[in-house]
Amino acid sequence: LDALVAILRERSEQADVLIVNGGLGPTSDYLSALAAATAKGEGLILHPEWLETMTRFFAERGRPMAESNRKQAEIPASAEMINNPVGTACGFAVQLNRCLMFFTPGVPSEFKVMVEQEILPRLRQRFTLPEPPVCLRLTTFGRSESELAQSLNTLTLPPGVVMGYRSSMPIIELKLTGPADQRDAMLALWPEVR
Repeated sequence: LDALVAILRERSEQADVLIVNGGLGPTSDYLSALAAATAKGEGLILHPEWLETMTRFFAERGRPMAESNRKQAEIPASAEMINNPVGTACGFAVQLNRCLMFFTPGVPSEFKVMVEQEILPRLRQRFTLPEPPVCLRLTTFGRSESELAQSLNTLTLPPGVVMGYRSSMPIIELKLTGPADQRDAMLALWPEVR
């Protein structure tokens, strides 16, 4: 526990955002919620709405909920509960020093859904996030990398756009990669690449 608390405190002085994946399960060796609360100097509270959600989760499956599962509804007192639509442990967000920390269960399928549905929308509200780059790909067969480069080096690429090659003979993959605001220019150039 002490090592987790120390690393959370250290990261909270250096990072704007931290995502902690795992450690929110029902047994005594799951320590992320307690570590976050300890790092903040506060206790854990039982989140009654999440306890109700968990109880319903088990009832819908015809299974009794073990008392140990209550731990999965405990979050730091100042934390915001984050919904987990596919599992039993809720996540939470907490501010520690300069860092907004998100805590999620370690199950990959739960993590993915929570990042897409809960964490990224919160980050988009708080920060200006760039649009992901555009990458157009073309797979060629039988031509060498140098031959392709020679035939394409006369093209004028839009600002910020680069042509890349990945060779695995006899296949060469061409990639045209650039900022999202150059998408239309890249698509206009693409027929010349092909």
